[in-house]
Amino acid sequence: MKAMIKTMEDIMTRRSVRSFASRPIDRENLEAIIAAGLAAPSAHGQQSRHIAVIEDLDLRKRIKSAMQWFKPVVEAPVAFLVCGDIRHCTQEEYWTVDCSALAENMLIAARSLGLGTCWCGISPAQDNVKAIRSVLDIPEGLIPFCMIAAGYPKDDGAFREKKLKGAESFVTWNPDWGKAR
Repeated sequence: MKAMIKTMEDIMTRRSVRSFASRPIDRENLEAIIAAGLAAPSAHGQQSRHIAVIEDLDLRKRIKSAMQWFKPVVEAPVAFLVCGDIRHCTQEEYWTVDCSALAENMLIAARSLGLGTCWCGISPAQDNVKAIRSVLDIPEGLIPFCMIAAGYPKDDGAFREKKLKGAESFVTWNPDWGKAR
């Protein structure tokens, strides 16, 4: 039960962090985050996703020059580029779902390790895809989906519970939407 409580706490206190301490992340934690991402469900079990780990600061600066709102990618000590791999899709459009599940697992895993993250979207906006490809020679078949900046938060109050204002309007219990009339 305590593990479930900790998991729920990590989910409810995961926030986008845009300001990071200069402290590096050890390889064991990076590998744990990657493993959590790869453990996410995948449509038809096809694993149509790929993770590129970007630690090099100069490369992250070039990425930010192409994607102006990617400042957290430079602020953090590491960024994960999540790509869809259309070569492994039963139905091509499922790669976005696979990448979303992978990214969410990575965000929660990072939070459980005391790390902050910021999801920076790329796809489906084709201008974003072109911009990131102008900096990175991404192999054919891989489509950039998002980049996740990760690091230790600079601010002590980075992890706080979200206020779910109006959340009840996003939930319907026992809908009869498909009922014949």
